[in-house]
Amino acid sequence: MSASTFASTDGLPGFAPRRSLGGLGVVIVLHLLLLWALVSGLAQRAVEIIKAPIQAKLIQIETTRRMTA
Repeated sequence: MSASTFASTDGLPGFAPRRSLGGLGVVIVLHLLLLWALVSGLAQRAVEIIKAPIQAKLIQIETTRRMTA
């Protein structure tokens, strides 16, 4: 057996580790950008909701007592 047999990529034609790491890096960066956009958008919406006036209304419920025999 030659030395190149042991240095093969387990029979995966066209496998380039450097290229796959680059693709993985791009995917991670895109996910981070998506997460940032989601968090910043939701945080901005939460501030708008908090700024809205809050109204509270007290409701008194009257209960009647039943007479048991």
